[in-house]
Amino acid sequence: MTLQVSPQTKRVFHLSLPIFAELLLQLLVGNMDQFMISHFGSAAVAAIGNGNQVMNVVIIVLTTMSTASTILLTQHIGAGRTGEECDEIATVGMTVIAVFSFAVGLFLLLDPEVLFRLLRTPEDAFAGACLYTRIVGGGVLLQGLYIELCAILRSYTLLKEVVAVSVVMNLLNVAGNAILINGFFGLPQLGVTGAAISTDISKAVGLTLAYLTLKKKCPVRFSLRYLRPFPASTFRSLLGIALPSGSESLSYNVSQTFILRFINLMGTAAVSAKVYGSMLANIAYVYSIAAAEATQIILGYMI
Repeated sequence: MTLQVSPQTKRVFHLSLPIFAELLLQLLVGNMDQFMISHFGSAAVAAIGNGNQVMNVVIIVLTTMSTASTILLTQHIGAGRTGEECDEIATVGMTVIAVFSFAVGLFLLLDPEVLFRLLRTPEDAFAGACLYTRIVGGGVLLQGLYIELCAILRSYTLLKEVVAVSVVMNLLNVAGNAILINGFFGLPQLGVTGAAISTDISKAVGLTLAYLTLKKKCPVRFSLRYLRPFPASTFRSLLGIALPSGSESLSYNVSQTFILRFINLMGTAAVSAKVYGSMLANIAYVYSIAAAEATQIILGYMI
């Protein structure tokens, strides 16, 4: 008996593979910081683990907003409306992401201590968590714009290009971690600070490459004229998709944040164990997310 696989099932599978690779590589940016800092002790791992838990909540919100752009763009592309309407959606999406990222980044740069007091971060990891979050969180604008650009590229099924950018970004992050954390080539050992700086540098390079890719291979163009007057209907459409679709992921990550609050009371060794367990758990369900995003893109075209 031969199993018949429908063309749409094949499309979902083939589309999910590059999305899986890209999401896995994005996930490894934060995980590599935790893994490569491990020889500095459990306090350093706990510091980055606490910082990444805060960043995960922010990134989930950014990803949810960008997914709304992908869905709305695929619906317009599938309907053959690929002109100024797509440009407007992309421009509004980038504007919303930029404003939100800037506001959150400013808060994380100026006063991360309030978050880690609420999380009851262990005393020996508190300063490191604040420092890591100041550097990485202060550059969250880079992360937000990168996520939105990748969402636009995915809506035009430019998935191999997105994976290539992610590979370069991750290789740069690993190399930067090795140099800045350990103090190679005569540089001082920066530890947690080095991991944070390497992350920001790699994300800045990733953002630049993603923008150049979009400019070269994607027909979408950004323009301030689409914001005057502000297109409230497009903004409402994006929110109408983002708010319900992101509630599940956001609630899960908020619950993980509260769990971390309890584990922090047990000391840095327990936090380190939780960090490593979360790394494995996150990798385990990445393909499910990739398959879901591939389905979203294909359904968007069909709708």
